[in-house]
Amino acid sequence: MNFLKLIEYTVRPEQKELVLDEINLFLDQVRLHEPEINYRVFVKEDGVSFIHLLGYDSVEMGERHYRADY
Repeated sequence: MNFLKLIEYTVRPEQKELVLDEINLFLDQVRLHEPEINYRVFVKEDGVSFIHLLGYDSVEMGERHYRADY
């Protein structure tokens, strides 16, 4: 992977389950439409803070990912 993007955020505790469901739906779409993208999500020990780590090989791949509808 030539490019890495890290995204970190925290949600309210009452939103945790909804966010987890949305993350799983999103990851399903990434795996289906962009198998060459390496996308990982980690949950911090507090259970409400998330880290997304995205790896890809070219600027074009990153741009295509960010333009995706999912």
